[in-house]
Amino acid sequence: MIKYLILSLFLSSPLGINWKDQHSLIPVIPDYNYYYGDMYWNPVTYLGTRTFLGLETEIQLYFNNKKISKVLLILGPKGMNEYDCKRKYKKVIAFMNKKYGHYQHLEEMKEVEIDDLVFSAKCYPMLLGLHTIKTHWNTTEYMIEASLFGDSGGLYIEIIYINKNRIKNHTKKENKKILEKLSKEL
Repeated sequence: MIKYLILSLFLSSPLGINWKDQHSLIPVIPDYNYYYGDMYWNPVTYLGTRTFLGLETEIQLYFNNKKISKVLLILGPKGMNEYDCKRKYKKVIAFMNKKYGHYQHLEEMKEVEIDDLVFSAKCYPMLLGLHTIKTHWNTTEYMIEASLFGDSGGLYIEIIYINKNRIKNHTKKENKKILEKLSKEL
């Protein structure tokens, strides 16, 4: 049952969220609880009440003129370790490929220090922040990037969805807010 619910989220609009309408209130997302944030000072953050592939989930919504312009889905760190992170990432990529077609490109970034390490788990360099994988899709409406990386908090898979029509306005609005804050502090 849970598997079909999660799959339906991936097969509808990105994450099953209404991107088209203006929101007067913070949107309700099934299987997620509002955690913090508001539509004017981005992001609005939700914590998942269920896991996906055994991973905890979090969603962050970013708004421009009360419409969603960007969504960040964070999977992990609970439910992923240095032995299974690549396997789980490949499963996520398979879901994404089913919905958006085969990815456009994949990039791996490895720090030179990785060659000096001896490690028993494939994902240990990721946990240290020495290895990152990014996968990109480009549709008519969205730019999408999935990343596998680690930091001191653990290993994560992040998927960012950016609405191409709204991101330019979103960036201008964010820059204006920052400039206003800086001018008030001076």
